[in-house]
Amino acid sequence: ATVAAQSYAGSYTVYAAQDGAVALDGKERNSPFATALLKRLATPDASVETVMGLVKADVEEMTQGFQSPDAKGLLTRAFSFVAEAALATRELTPPAAVD
Repeated sequence: ATVAAQSYAGSYTVYAAQDGAVALDGKERNSPFATALLKRLATPDASVETVMGLVKADVEEMTQGFQSPDAKGLLTRAFSFVAEAALATRELTPPAAVD
């Protein structure tokens, strides 16, 4: 089924595959798209467009070009998932054991 997508200023929508194409489930715990997204979300100070470009390249490589993510949107201000400063101050201790 074809999904009609309309861009709205200030929004950004990401699709695991191009309109009308199949998104693969993959052979691991996550799909190729989810695997790439989880890998790239922590890229410091990268815009959402840059992160999604990296995700797209990763998915195309993992699927040998069969699957290609797509994104639609028009952000009205800069956005990144993780700021470099947040990574530098992030506490990396394991959680306490639960009895």
